[in-house]
Amino acid sequence: MFSKSIYFGEKFAIFAPMRKELGKWFMDIAKYLLTAVVVGALISDIENSRWLVYVGGIGATLSCLFIGLGLLRQKETNKTQEE
Repeated sequence: MFSKSIYFGEKFAIFAPMRKELGKWFMDIAKYLLTAVVVGALISDIENSRWLVYVGGIGATLSCLFIGLGLLRQKETNKTQEE
């Protein structure tokens, strides 16, 4: 029944198919954040706090990216169980 999805145990088996979609969503959010930071810094006239915008934007982008990649990653144990 759960051979094609990531299995977290009986308690979390219902969330296994959503894990991949949530990971893709976080990666999309990371792309949008990076684009917003770059375009926003080019358009707006932020003199004093430009570094704060860059650091905050890149930090939020990296956070979303790592969360998305973590959700998409399959563990080695799940691959060996399917075989």
